[in-house]
Amino acid sequence: MRMNKMPPQHAAKDQVLPASLAGQLAGWSLKAQQYPVFSRSWFSCRVRSFLWPMAIFTVIVLIIAGVI
Repeated sequence: MRMNKMPPQHAAKDQVLPASLAGQLAGWSLKAQQYPVFSRSWFSCRVRSFLWPMAIFTVIVLIIAGVI
């Protein structure tokens, strides 16, 4: 049995969900709700949504540490 082709049920795993399922309030921070949970696109949206607040927090902490 050859394992180089993906089964059909996994092929559509990374596609955007329909608007009726995703909701109408998907802003930049809620963009991940448009994708199936734990898909590659969902994970990348979650990482990007946490990256900016953590970067801002790190800069603030470094500034405070520099002042002290």
